[in-house]
Amino acid sequence: MLRLYRKYPGIVQPQWAERIISLMDDVDMGVALSVTSLVMALAQDNFEQYKGAYAKAAGRLKRVVIDGEYAPDYLYYKVPCPWIQVKLLRLLQYFPPSGTSLLAISHSPAAHLTRRRG
Repeated sequence: MLRLYRKYPGIVQPQWAERIISLMDDVDMGVALSVTSLVMALAQDNFEQYKGAYAKAAGRLKRVVIDGEYAPDYLYYKVPCPWIQVKLLRLLQYFPPSGTSLLAISHSPAAHLTRRRG
């Protein structure tokens, strides 16, 4: 879908935004990773339509890093799902903080990561 969007940007309809964002919570990590890449591209072009992705990204990052919600297959050198962590952190950079609760959610995984490594 990402390749198709890059070639034909008009193919993704605005009313699909919420459905696409909801796929970031898919139990299959491969689906979540692919959709996060798509959301990153869509959010760059349509910030207002995809601002709901901020909360989804922060929540998913918390579930992976703090709650340990991932399959054992996605543990890479004792790092849980590093690929999705990087994608989610990049996605969070696109959005300015919108409130203290979301800010606290998004910073707690980052703080947790630095405490674990240090």
